[in-house]
Amino acid sequence: MKNKFIMFMIVFGIMNLSSVIHAEYAYPPLLGDSFKGYNRFLKTNSCPNCFVPGITLMVESRPRANLQGAVMFNSSLVLSVLNNSNLSHANLENAWMHAAHINVSNFSCANLTNVVAEDAFLVNCVFDCAILDSATFHSVNMSKSRFVKTSMLNTNLANATLTLTQFKNADLTGSTLNGANFSNSKVFHSNFTDASMKKVKAKQANFTGSTFFRTKLYEAVFTRSNLTSTNFTRALMYRFMGDYCNFTNANLTYAELIDADLQFSNFKGATTEHANFTGAILLGATNFEPAESAILCQTIMPDGSANNSGCHRIDQYLKDLVEIDNLESESAGHALHIRPDFQTASTKQLESMTQASEGKYSNGTMPAFDPIVKPS
Repeated sequence: MKNKFIMFMIVFGIMNLSSVIHAEYAYPPLLGDSFKGYNRFLKTNSCPNCFVPGITLMVESRPRANLQGAVMFNSSLVLSVLNNSNLSHANLENAWMHAAHINVSNFSCANLTNVVAEDAFLVNCVFDCAILDSATFHSVNMSKSRFVKTSMLNTNLANATLTLTQFKNADLTGSTLNGANFSNSKVFHSNFTDASMKKVKAKQANFTGSTFFRTKLYEAVFTRSNLTSTNFTRALMYRFMGDYCNFTNANLTYAELIDADLQFSNFKGATTEHANFTGAILLGATNFEPAESAILCQTIMPDGSANNSGCHRIDQYLKDLVEIDNLESESAGHALHIRPDFQTASTKQLESMTQASEGKYSNGTMPAFDPIVKPS
């Protein structure tokens, strides 16, 4: 009987202890130092260098929290407010931030590898020297934030709001930024190699010294942006909106600028070796001196004339064209071949593209360059 009573008291004590721990906030359960750190944070809103992996803050309001150096991997911040907080040097690997508000906070040197943030607000934050590799910030508002020497390899920032941000020596190699908004941002000497930036909005932004090597910039809008000393080597810039831009000393070697809008832009000192300006509009552009190897076909020149001087090379051009991947029709799921197949190009299309008539067309406009669309 005595043993049964002891067992009952032990079970009763465990049940009471679980209610104190708030088990619904933490998975897996917090034990030892984890529980001590979590309990300390709940009481004081401060727990620097604490070991609290797997904690969950659900609908919590914890402004001005001090979690500097805290180990919080696998944590969940759901509908919580941690504005004006210090998370520098914190380990947030694999954390989940759903609709969290962590504005005006310090994430410098923090580890956010594989973080998944959805509909979160990280406005006016500092991410200097932080690691955001393979993280997902889909539709997250990160406007006015700063990224100096930040590692963002293979990071997903699709549809993210990055207006008025500051990037310097940040590495976004292989990242996905489709539909992101960089308008009025300052992005200096940052690396976007192999990134996907389809339909990015970057009006009046400054990308001085940045690299877009092999970057997909389909229908990206860079109107009135500063692209001085920017490297666009082998960039895929189909229907790129680069009107009123400054391309001074930019490298456009092998860049695909098919049907691009480059009106009233400055190309002083720009390198255009093997650049493809088929169907591009350069009306009013200044200092445009295309290299002999550049392709000019159905190209509107700065003076409004139509230049087809490169159309006689269309046969070899078609043979060497690179098939563009991942640009699919939303309605039919077809891949769009900006540089069409030599075998599939119809005779009529070849004839239309090889017209060598110099001068303006009678109506002052050029026929659009129509890529071949065929099933994937």
